[in-house]
Amino acid sequence: MNRSTALLLALAALLAHILTLHQNGAGGLGAPLDGVHVAFRMGRELVRGASPFDLAETYPSLAWIALATVAERISYPPTTLVQSASILAALGAVWVVSRFSPARLAGVIAPFLCVVSGPIASAAGGGSEFAFFTLCLGSAFLAFEHGKGGVLAASLVAASLARPEGLLVTVFFGLLALGTQAAPSRSGGRRLGWSAFGPPLLFEAVLTAGRWRASGAPLSPVIASLFAPESGRLGAGLENAGDFLLHSGGPLLVAVPVCVALLGRLGGRALRALAIAIAWTLYVAAQGGSSLPFWVEYAPALPLAFLAVQETLTQLIDERRDVFRRVAWVLFAAGMASSALASKLPADVGPLPLAQIHRAWLGSDADEGDDPLDLPRARPGVQRAVENTERLRALGAFLRDHLDPRASIASPWTGAISYLSQRTVSDLLGRSTALPGDTRPRSGFGKARTDLLAAIATDADYIVPFLLAADRAPRFVPFIETWFRRYDRIGPQPKRMAAFWEHLADYELIAVPVPQGSADNRHRPFEPFFLLRHRRLAQAPRLMARVDGRAITVEVEHAGHLQIVDLEVSLQDGRGEIRSLRPTGRYALGRGVHARTNLLLSPSGERPVRLLEAELPLDFRPTHLFAVLRNPGSQGDINFSLVSNEVVLNLR
Repeated sequence: MNRSTALLLALAALLAHILTLHQNGAGGLGAPLDGVHVAFRMGRELVRGASPFDLAETYPSLAWIALATVAERISYPPTTLVQSASILAALGAVWVVSRFSPARLAGVIAPFLCVVSGPIASAAGGGSEFAFFTLCLGSAFLAFEHGKGGVLAASLVAASLARPEGLLVTVFFGLLALGTQAAPSRSGGRRLGWSAFGPPLLFEAVLTAGRWRASGAPLSPVIASLFAPESGRLGAGLENAGDFLLHSGGPLLVAVPVCVALLGRLGGRALRALAIAIAWTLYVAAQGGSSLPFWVEYAPALPLAFLAVQETLTQLIDERRDVFRRVAWVLFAAGMASSALASKLPADVGPLPLAQIHRAWLGSDADEGDDPLDLPRARPGVQRAVENTERLRALGAFLRDHLDPRASIASPWTGAISYLSQRTVSDLLGRSTALPGDTRPRSGFGKARTDLLAAIATDADYIVPFLLAADRAPRFVPFIETWFRRYDRIGPQPKRMAAFWEHLADYELIAVPVPQGSADNRHRPFEPFFLLRHRRLAQAPRLMARVDGRAITVEVEHAGHLQIVDLEVSLQDGRGEIRSLRPTGRYALGRGVHARTNLLLSPSGERPVRLLEAELPLDFRPTHLFAVLRNPGSQGDINFSLVSNEVVLNLR
């Protein structure tokens, strides 16, 4: 097999890796992740006439906003356009890496390591701008090494369009050029002129002026966060970087060029590639680490890190002793295998017990550590993120169809909900919209910590605190306490928690029906999605019951939108014994049994809707009848379990 054939196979393998990794429940390619939908919303608003300055800093990638705007303008799905661009960028990054050693078979080491890399495949499938930024960084380094000033300038400008960190990349390449006096070209010894840095610096000056005019600050929120240290952020970022290096597979091979560099035997190109890769990794760590699944934010460092690995292994292959060549290929095979293992589902392959190894290395599929809001590592985390995005898209479609256009919504996840609902959605974490008291959004890296008490005090009509759709209501109180511990900047102090619960007391927990899977497929079965609705909207159903002889009738009046509820009917005698009505019409001892489950309430109009007809038991003489509507499957958390008034009838 020649080198060109190997490269084509590598590109095909990367495409297969992307399609497999970012797979939805129906077996197709999942939608772009929730955060990318913020760019789609901006594109739509720009097409509708909004000022670019009014939307400044809402999303960090100008290139992605431009793509979304073009898609909206030509009535083409922005999800498809952006995701296609991201996948093509990842393929282009692999091709760029292959151009560093085009004449040698060993030159496929770095491309193949990129192909099996989970962060690169996840960046492409998730539709984020990080795949494009990876391509820009690789192209800039290739141009720098070959002395092509025009290509370097174009790559740095593209990097600035892709991410605000393009400014940092330009400065770093300038420092490299200053330190090395520019790398000679492979073709004729031409040296890189300083004019190559003129266009990107001019472009950054224009961006800075526009940003200053829009927000009054010269730096983007992402870059500015570097100069606003927060307690614990660096420690959490370094821990996250260590997790990335130890559990993503191939990056472990970076230890080889690092050791060779410490011995003073690493080549200049490999040393520069390694320096850029380490610098980017440390930058992400300083920002608090990765917040996207499969450590996507570290993806831009990987092609250059693998290039340094390739250069080091090539040195070993060129040694005269066979043992060095064997060690080089063994290390390459080990890096490939470990990356592939991180991207696979925990299942055995033939006689190989890979499922057990996978769980021991990465943890169980459902292992989320101490924080239930954290994503699992590697591929299970990608699957969870895809599922969450599908649910949020489905919820966004429901809110669009059933909510008043003036309704306000608050959530830590504002992308898909805002884009598909076409409603105003404020970010409780301040990443896409500024929090009360802040003038600018915050960086999207790491675990966001904000003043949740101030954010929740805005009294939005609806709050979406969950990323789940389930057949029963969540354990609300423990979940909210965990939510507060994770996201609040100050922490769960007694007075703050008391004030937080006081605000939440104005809300009722409800379940709305959303389709299982994509919001674009409305023929799938519905499942409950839980959110909070403000009581001032007065949309809770009103329950009524009566007993005529031995016949029980329960009816409901409902003026709100579609809602899923359970009906609980119970009887109590003079001794205090309680029996609850089953769906079969028989009675069970004690409470906790629901007479009707997963009832879909629609607006009842002028006449009440009959929910139940049953008979009193012959062997039981009740004195009171109780009827109430609850959230599906709920029994505890009384304040957030009840969704209607409780009817009490005296049967004496």
